[in-house]
Amino acid sequence: MLVVGLAANALVLLRYANGIYFWADEFDLLFRRGIIPSEDVGLLTPHSGHLMVIPILVYRLLVTTFGLDSYTPWAVVQIGWHLAICVTTFLVLRRVGARPGVATAAALFIAWWGIGGNAQLWAVGMNHSGSLLLGLLTVYVVAGPSSDRRAWLIGTALLVVAVGFSLTTVAAAVLAGGYAWWRRGPAFTVRLLVAPVVLLGVWFVAYGAEGLDEVNGSTVTTDPDIERIPAMVWQALTATLDNGLGLTGVGPVLVVLLAASVLMARGQPAGLVALAALGMLATFVQLTLTAYGRYSGGAAEISIAVYSYITVVLLAPALALAVSVALDAVQRPAWVTAIVVGVLATAYVAHALAELRTWHTNISLVSGGNKDLMLGIATAADAGERPLDRNHPDALSPYLLPKYVLAPEIREELPTGGSTPQARLAAESTFFVGVGPGDYGLPGAAGVYVFNLDDPRPRGGDCTSYEATTADPAIAVDTGEGVEVVVTSDATSVRTTLTRDDVSGPQREWPTVAGEPTHIATSAKDATLSVSFGAGGNYVICTGEPS
Repeated sequence: MLVVGLAANALVLLRYANGIYFWADEFDLLFRRGIIPSEDVGLLTPHSGHLMVIPILVYRLLVTTFGLDSYTPWAVVQIGWHLAICVTTFLVLRRVGARPGVATAAALFIAWWGIGGNAQLWAVGMNHSGSLLLGLLTVYVVAGPSSDRRAWLIGTALLVVAVGFSLTTVAAAVLAGGYAWWRRGPAFTVRLLVAPVVLLGVWFVAYGAEGLDEVNGSTVTTDPDIERIPAMVWQALTATLDNGLGLTGVGPVLVVLLAASVLMARGQPAGLVALAALGMLATFVQLTLTAYGRYSGGAAEISIAVYSYITVVLLAPALALAVSVALDAVQRPAWVTAIVVGVLATAYVAHALAELRTWHTNISLVSGGNKDLMLGIATAADAGERPLDRNHPDALSPYLLPKYVLAPEIREELPTGGSTPQARLAAESTFFVGVGPGDYGLPGAAGVYVFNLDDPRPRGGDCTSYEATTADPAIAVDTGEGVEVVVTSDATSVRTTLTRDDVSGPQREWPTVAGEPTHIATSAKDATLSVSFGAGGNYVICTGEPS
């Protein structure tokens, strides 16, 4: 049953790997961690607060092996981590005394956790998956018949490697260290944990503390309200179970039942009871750390995707114990159990598939265009255009920038064949247009077409004054080999759109300073740059520097 369930899960996940591409955190690992040597910020520099040596090395290997044409190799690797966690959970539960059917159910419960799509398919999530897997393997070793020396050597090695994945190792160490204390005593536990704790502590002092307030290149709050953390943890825990099961309001009830199963277990294997209690403890540790680090996102952020997956993996022993207690407490014929299990499993998988479809739709929308954007950047650069803006408007992907895409190490890994006209315009609209106070060094416009601007009055040099006839005047210029105009107005923002051969790129909005000259430029060739303003009043438009 376990093999069949995991095989089906793998096939479903592979199906949902289609249509997704690199996004958000991944561009740090792709562009700033050694693949482009000149841009390398180092293996030990934190990523969103995590030490991610192993994921960085995996990304390097995958890029050099498969290039950047398809995301499938990355998804396959992450599916592998996910399946390994499921199998190891089964093995651990069996080793601590869970009956085969219960251990199988717990492993498949993790496998079909539908709201955890990020953890199962988004490869950057291997930082959490790796820590979880190595923590579970440590429990498996410590719970086994090996001598203390052998268990110590293997367990310490596993946890040291886990440190190189993420700070989720802290929760994994709570689970493994707690079980080691129960199974082999405090002296063994100290020896087991000293190396990974020292290693993590040294890294944290030298590097990690500086990354606590940084998430994917953006600064987040560094002053969380500590008094609100327990409420956030409870909300995240209960919402995780609500959303994952698709049953509103079941979360608090289930948490109480899990705790009651641990406190009131009679006749259950002692190892399973101990691991269930420690899993709940590790869950609260993990959620507390995550609530602190992701405080600005609130409880909703840490009850979805990869964070919910971590919670379910850590709670798996408690879920297994609760099922065992329920089975022992209820007298039932075997056929009744089979029907109930079949109905619940069918409903659970159906909900999982619905959540995976939703996740796939969302991630495809936000990541699917990044491949075209990268190809568009390359095509525009090949046409002799230069990027004018150094910031990506998507705050979640701050490192998807032309300077990285155009690096030789990345260019040679991109798909061949160039981009579509729409993709090129998307790249040009995003990076090859500039709006700001400084000169971009491009030629002035041969002519400017004005809309809802009247009463032209020469101001000397290349400048003309106009009066807006509506609250939303606009101008358009033919770009030629690149063009720049300077506009002074009362507008506090402008919106730019590039059009070429009846194809338009995405509109982009830029902040401006009212009353100050604003340079509006593009290096996009043989296109039309349209600019709209959100204010009336007087406009001074210069095809060169304002006089």
